[in-house]
Amino acid sequence: MKLQAEEEKALSHAAELLRYAAESPKTVPDTLVLPISDAWKAQQDGTWTPELATKFWMAYSSLCNLLKPVTVDTIATTKTDIPNKTANFYRVVSADTITNRHRIGIFCDGNYKYEQ
Repeated sequence: MKLQAEEEKALSHAAELLRYAAESPKTVPDTLVLPISDAWKAQQDGTWTPELATKFWMAYSSLCNLLKPVTVDTIATTKTDIPNKTANFYRVVSADTITNRHRIGIFCDGNYKYEQ
């Protein structure tokens, strides 16, 4: 039997949820980890069965209930691989360039009065 697309996605999500659970104070019982591990092995070996799918989905559901209110989506929002768009925002400018800009600003202002 071939895995469905949602089963593939859930197997991937199970890895993220188990990692989060391992790094949190929650204790994940073996009764949840074993069916998920068996499902990963079956995915690799191509031995996915309806019985294994049932055990996986029950364990996955229990894992999700254990970690509530945390979900895969909330874990994804806290990942640090979000590109930093401000990294190239600042550039190094020499003191002469800054001085010249101020000088130009002073001469072009037009709000000055010349009195003798």
